[in-house]
Amino acid sequence: MTELLSPARGAVLSVLTDVQREFLRRQKAGLINGSSEKHYWDSSAFGWLPGSRDPRRDLTAPAAVLLRFRTDDPLVPMTVEVSEGDDFSVPAAVTVGRIEQSAEEDGVFHAILTNLTPGRRYFWRVAADGESATSEFSVRDEEMCPKEVDGTANVRDIGGYSASGGRRIKYGLLYRGGALDSKVEERYFLTAEGKRTVNEVLKIRTEIDLRGEDDAVLTGSEAGESVNYVTVPALHYSDMLREGGPAILKSIFEIFCDEENYPIYIHCQAGADRTGVAVMFLLGLLGVPDGVIEADYNVTSLSIDDRRDWNGNFNMDEYLSLLAELSPAETVSESLRNFLYTIGIPADKLDGLRDFFLE
Repeated sequence: MTELLSPARGAVLSVLTDVQREFLRRQKAGLINGSSEKHYWDSSAFGWLPGSRDPRRDLTAPAAVLLRFRTDDPLVPMTVEVSEGDDFSVPAAVTVGRIEQSAEEDGVFHAILTNLTPGRRYFWRVAADGESATSEFSVRDEEMCPKEVDGTANVRDIGGYSASGGRRIKYGLLYRGGALDSKVEERYFLTAEGKRTVNEVLKIRTEIDLRGEDDAVLTGSEAGESVNYVTVPALHYSDMLREGGPAILKSIFEIFCDEENYPIYIHCQAGADRTGVAVMFLLGLLGVPDGVIEADYNVTSLSIDDRRDWNGNFNMDEYLSLLAELSPAETVSESLRNFLYTIGIPADKLDGLRDFFLE
C-alpha cells in the first residue's frame, strides 16, 4: 500500500521563492532602482538578501515541490506520475526528480517536482506494483513564471503577464534565459538533465542566439538536432535602437511572427541585456504595463551574473531616453510598440503576433 503524505490534497502552492517574492515587492516599492554600481550586494538595494551573495547561485530558479509518500514495500519499483487531468492520459510538462528514500523516516520516500506553471491544477500518484494512490494540488497565479534548466540560469516563461484589453500572455510560447553552452563561460553548460528539460518539458522548437562572433560561434543547438538553431548577432543591447538596430529587431520579430517556430528559447550570454531588450520590445507590443516590463528586466539581478537595473545599469536610462526621442509616447510600453511598427514588418503580422500571444 502507498500513502501520499504531502503536499496535502487541495493544497495551493507557489512557484516563487521567498527571495523572488521579496524582490518583486521591493521592485514595486521602488527600492531596487537608482544605483550605477554593478557589484553592490551589500548596498541598500540588495543588502536584504540572506547571507552573502553567491554569484554561482541562481536565485531566479523556481521553488520546488517535495512529493512525499510512504510505502509498505520499499523494494517494489515505484514511479511518480504527474498530470493536469485526473485520468493521467497526458503527462504534465514538469520536471520530476528521482525517487529517494528519507534518511529520517522509515518507509518514506520523496521526489522533487519543479517547472510548474502558475494557475494550473496538478494530479499526482505513485504507481507501485500495479497499485496507485492519487492526490491533487494547485499552483496560484504569480507575477512571473521562473523555470529551472540544469546547466544554465535566469530562465523564465514570459507567460502570465497582464496585457492590454484585459488579456494576458499565454504560457509555454517564449522562454528567455542564459546560454545553453560553455563556449564563453564554463558556468553555462547544458547537462543531460537540462537537455531533457529543454526538449521534453519546455518542448523548445527554436533557439534564438543573440550573441555575435565575439561571444560564440556555434553550428547548432546544444539541446540537440530537434531544436532549430538561429543566430541574430547583437553585440550590445543598444544596437537595437542605433544604426543597424532596426534590422536586428526585424530579424528577431520575423522569427517571432512565424507560429511554426514555437516554443522559442531566446538568449544571449547571461539572458540579461540583449535578451532583456528583445523581450522588452515584445512585451511592449503586447501592451504589458511599464512596471511589469521593468520588473521583468530587473529580476535578472537574482541570477548568477551582475545586477541589472532599468534606472541604473549600463546606461539603460540613456537607452530609454533615446527610445522616447525616436518613438514619443505617454508610456514606455507604447514607445516600444510604436517603434516596432517602423522596422519594416507589415502591421498585420505584428497585429497577428499580438493575437497569437494573448488570451
